[in-house]
Amino acid sequence: MMSRVVRACDGCRVRKVRCNGEQPCSQCTHLNLACKFAPPSAKRKPGVRGRLVAQLRNSQAQEHEQPNGGGGGSSSKASPLAGGGSITSSSSPSDASPPAVTSIAGIVNSDSCADTALTTNSVASSPFPATPSPTTYNAWPHHTISYFLGYLALYEEQIYPVNPVLSRDEMRAAIHNMNASFQDRALVYAFAAITINLTQTLLTTQSDTLTEIATLMSLAIQVHRQAETLRDNCTAWTRLDEGPSGASVKFGELSVNFKRIMTCVFLEICMMAFKRWDRSLMLLREAITMIQVLNVHQYDAMPFDGVQIDGFDANEGGPTAYSNPAEVTVHAGMRPRDVFRLRRVYWEVYIHERFLSTITGYPCVTLALAAVPINDPCIPAHVDLGFNRLVNLFRVLDGPFLTHWTAQKDPTQSVPQMTAAWIETKQAELDRDEDGAAISEQRLVHTGRGRFTEIQHVDLFVTRVWLRTLVWQFALHHGLLRSAPPRDTHEGLSLHFPAQRLSSQLRALVARLGNVSSIVTHGSGILQKLFEITSTVADVLALPLGPGQTEEEARARLQDFEFLVRFLFSFERIDKTQRDYLREKLGILGRQYTVVDFAGLAGKSPNA
Repeated sequence: MMSRVVRACDGCRVRKVRCNGEQPCSQCTHLNLACKFAPPSAKRKPGVRGRLVAQLRNSQAQEHEQPNGGGGGSSSKASPLAGGGSITSSSSPSDASPPAVTSIAGIVNSDSCADTALTTNSVASSPFPATPSPTTYNAWPHHTISYFLGYLALYEEQIYPVNPVLSRDEMRAAIHNMNASFQDRALVYAFAAITINLTQTLLTTQSDTLTEIATLMSLAIQVHRQAETLRDNCTAWTRLDEGPSGASVKFGELSVNFKRIMTCVFLEICMMAFKRWDRSLMLLREAITMIQVLNVHQYDAMPFDGVQIDGFDANEGGPTAYSNPAEVTVHAGMRPRDVFRLRRVYWEVYIHERFLSTITGYPCVTLALAAVPINDPCIPAHVDLGFNRLVNLFRVLDGPFLTHWTAQKDPTQSVPQMTAAWIETKQAELDRDEDGAAISEQRLVHTGRGRFTEIQHVDLFVTRVWLRTLVWQFALHHGLLRSAPPRDTHEGLSLHFPAQRLSSQLRALVARLGNVSSIVTHGSGILQKLFEITSTVADVLALPLGPGQTEEEARARLQDFEFLVRFLFSFERIDKTQRDYLREKLGILGRQYTVVDFAGLAGKSPNA
């Protein structure tokens, strides 16, 4: 018969599992946890009933979370969004990691870990159980401050240019504050998840990397919800004896700031890696809802050039040279710099929603703003310009475009008649965008303000080719393509357009890449675009040669296609159904052409 263990270690007490009393105990050894025993408690003395419970609740409510979310700005009065994502130049958070709280006593007595907006008296009288502090979620030993700080450089280099909302300094401040704020902790988990997701080339169901991403996402969602319900749960009843009656239930104002919005956006992007389009939509709509609460459309009257605005970075109430019609709203004090950032985050969810709609057919609820903001002096010029060029591209996905696209999945839907003129108009829009992007970058270089990064080039180029492919598919679906269209029509009406122009352009882009991570950084979204383009080119190559096409031209197109397939198959992230679909296409082309070993190429696919 085993002897009864008198004391359990701190870890086993928290997890409520059997401890063998040794140090280290078997449970902590198995999980690679630090095994610690709290000092033995003194003999219990008689006391007031409920005193310990009240003491625990009081200790967790000593430090209140600031209404602005602990953004770290130097102003005593911040704008509605500044608290959730704004940090001034005077802020310089230390890189030194705060001491880890590992013991039960440390968790209970750590005043700096409370994340409530309650007074001591309100907590003591609350009928709800005490809310756990953010540090209690640190169940993974390697999730230290240093661990998260290590991803800041990758975030700034590869994530921020295409998600220009929260800067590196703001993320650093959130990391250092994550043990004191549920909001910051949720953001940090989501930040790490998206950085790993978009910078690691190998993501398979068997990889530890995918497991780590899933773990961080789960923690982010859990803490994000905890931050949302914390204030409501702790102030739900006005009096203890009233119970949960309809008259006594209270709900706090919805917490809206850049941190909470970007937590949802980061998680939405990560959900795409797991092909959970439904969850991705849910998180995206939550972000959209928070943005709509701020009435972003009411700020469209502000000048779009930030350089022309006096007091651009001033606190609310400061002098400005613009007439802001939104001053009559509850968000009248929003600084110009925050309005520009609000526009950027709106355009980002606008882009994501339209991309998700092309994959799933889910309807879109966001509408285009009046114009794209330019010259935001608070962010690097090449980041500002690159993001605005991407916004211009996705404006092509307007109402009629989405209506026609969803109608392909639902033939019963009533849509306007598709015409060749509409196809030419859309292709011409993309022509102008291609020329405009090149001219804009040249101006940027000539003024000494840098140039697009490789990541930005890839995003703009592949997105433009992908949009051309979608427009071409419209024309194919409605029988508007011709083997030899008239010379006065756009080449996008040619049956061979994807193989004639798009595949060679993509090959030239890939050949110029200095690092394959420039593709991976855009996650499953860009791979989905590349798959759509490549499979369309395969369909075109299966057609007979068009009038005037030579064998030499056909051979060049086949070689371009071979290059694209090899490149696409080099990514572990390509979905198995997509690989199988392309292998089927390769089998058809292999029976038609002998110039390229398509059968051997099919075997190059990973996990074939």
